[in-house]
Amino acid sequence: MARQPPSTSGVLPEPICLLCGVAIRSTDRLEMPQEYSKFNKQYWKRLSKSDPKHDVLVSSDEVLELTYHVGKFPRVWSCLCRAIIKDSATKYRLTGITSIQHWQGPFYAVNDPTKARIGGKKKNPQYDNQVFTQFYAAHIKRQPRVYKDKTIGYFIHAHCWALFGQVECPRLNNIKLAKLIQIYRNYWRDNDCWGISPDFTGPSELTLSLRCDLEVSHSPLVVPEIQEAIISAKAECYHPSSVFSILPLELMVLISGYVCHITEYTVEDVQNLKNMLLGFGWELPVWFWRSRLGESLFFELEKPTDTSPVDWKLRLNLMSLVAGQSKPVPSGLVNRERVLGVMFALKKPEP
Repeated sequence: MARQPPSTSGVLPEPICLLCGVAIRSTDRLEMPQEYSKFNKQYWKRLSKSDPKHDVLVSSDEVLELTYHVGKFPRVWSCLCRAIIKDSATKYRLTGITSIQHWQGPFYAVNDPTKARIGGKKKNPQYDNQVFTQFYAAHIKRQPRVYKDKTIGYFIHAHCWALFGQVECPRLNNIKLAKLIQIYRNYWRDNDCWGISPDFTGPSELTLSLRCDLEVSHSPLVVPEIQEAIISAKAECYHPSSVFSILPLELMVLISGYVCHITEYTVEDVQNLKNMLLGFGWELPVWFWRSRLGESLFFELEKPTDTSPVDWKLRLNLMSLVAGQSKPVPSGLVNRERVLGVMFALKKPEP
């Protein structure tokens, strides 16, 4: 697809996540605005001595932990973000977590990356340049000239940044922020963002809306289906004793491979394999599972060695999730695969 001409207008760039290419939601654009209000009340109950007219700073880890309760706050994750502030041509810094109340700008971010800003009753924070930075959103592709001398920052979903920290990629791990921005901007210059502004669209508005609803509305970091799979695997009863357990390993693998092929297996295939292993008491080698389940998609998995036992019950549960992705249903796993797909595309060094 041909590149879109760069924007040079004076329109305020929308806050787009540098890592996933999706617009950061503002709290006033949530499908259920009261959801963010309830999210904040979790803190007001605990921080009773704080004045809700002013901004409250809490631990960024605490905020991420709270959003693991996605059943209570399923959309709040899309409002929580960090920013990479440009201090000079070569110097950048990462901010703490904040939320966007509206898209008018300028925006505010807490300077301490270990802190998160929980908004009070006022839309803008009690501005203190020792605590906050006021900035404008950086355009992922090309910054409008009108913002040339202003402080700009690249937005990143807090959940996308946490997911980024789970990816094992020699090219991206421990990389300097300036180089990270360069790599991602080069990527988005050649690929369509998933933002909702006409400046970013390639597909029709209806198609784009459908893609966003099905694939980017759920957190790529917190996937309830995976948490349920982990709990279910721990609750499984397994008694590794059977007359069939004396069969040679090569025969066990041959039969298991016939029941569940390496590729294009179905949920039914996974269930049949599970029933067989539970009934026969078989233990299959690590490579059998690695050939059927892309472990890079599931950072929740403990990486087994060739000699350590593998939690095959959990892997079977996760295989059921992967096998079910043929249907276009809303899922954080689908969004995770999309976000990680961008990250993995950046693994290869530039020529």
